[in-house]
Amino acid sequence: MRTGRAAEDMRDVFSYDLITDGIRMLVGAGHVALAETLAERIAAMVLGHPRVTKVVVRVQKLQTGSGVVGVEIERVRPAERAVVGTS
Repeated sequence: MRTGRAAEDMRDVFSYDLITDGIRMLVGAGHVALAETLAERIAAMVLGHPRVTKVVVRVQKLQTGSGVVGVEIERVRPAERAVVGTS
């Protein structure tokens, strides 16, 4: 939601299903060697939706032998490309 008001119903919230389905498609396309590459691809996919203006992606490799290793990135769509307040 990008209207400056609190979400009142599901029409005000970007669907998590779109995000999880997109991530499944990205990882299903084949092995991605770097967590940074996967995070960038996820961020680009989410920002590809017109209602999204900002995304924070955290990717972790859980079985590295030396503990948890990961990356967190934040990406913002340029203001002139954002679609604000659409349902």
